[in-house]
Amino acid sequence: MNEIVVSAGSPAGITMTHLRAEAVLRKVLTAFERESIACVAVKGIVTAYELYSQIGERNISDIDLRIGSRDLDRVESIVQAERWELRWRSRAYSNIVFRVDGMSVDVETMIGPPGLCAIDVEAMIARSKWAESAGGCRRRQPEIHDHALLLCINIFKDKFTGAFAWSIEDVERIAKRSEFDVERFIALTREGRVEAIVWVVADWMATERGSVAWRAIRDRIGASPRPLYAWLLGRLRRDADSSLAFRVLARMASDSALAWPRALYGAAGWEIEARRRGAE
Repeated sequence: MNEIVVSAGSPAGITMTHLRAEAVLRKVLTAFERESIACVAVKGIVTAYELYSQIGERNISDIDLRIGSRDLDRVESIVQAERWELRWRSRAYSNIVFRVDGMSVDVETMIGPPGLCAIDVEAMIARSKWAESAGGCRRRQPEIHDHALLLCINIFKDKFTGAFAWSIEDVERIAKRSEFDVERFIALTREGRVEAIVWVVADWMATERGSVAWRAIRDRIGASPRPLYAWLLGRLRRDADSSLAFRVLARMASDSALAWPRALYGAAGWEIEARRRGAE
């Protein structure tokens, strides 16, 4: 009898990974619910079902969840009680990464790095909806404009070309949804003090990816809200996206200068934590 081998990167292999992720998500959500921890699932564990005709079209590398900042210590206690493998806990970025049955779970308390977006996760959870995946996993998932903003900021955080191809595809697809409202989305970017970030991402999606949907968003915003910032960021991204100057400038992306000290402090704290972890 011939053994059937499924490649991990094939649609069938990706589908199997999604089913495994769903099983892990059920375990995690059950543990969270016992402790009354509200959370919302984001990125691939949601977009594969919402934006693609088949989940095997959208790769997945981990499970991404968002919770309120006050619940992070309780999540760590759950990880210890369940004897899941704790991989990383960042005080600077207020997140925790652990593994369950070989699958990484990334739990964060912010939309993007600290000091970047003024919308807190509690507000995103309040606007979220309950949904059940095709695999039967019931979970909260973001309102479409909240999710689009989170995905957009994720592209920015990963310096555009450093983002996974499927993350960029998510950003392209979500803006094409019939329920996506450009005006509502732009209003949300202003609430989050990230209109300049969104303009930069929309411009990149329009010029580099030929996205009609994101060109419409860019054009509706109009000229860049921070033209000098957008020009300098674009110049450094093309010529020196690993430089300290680029990293510092990227942390000053909020439209509110009052958020910049927190953003820079958080970035410095993360660097210190990463070096300490590497030395262990």
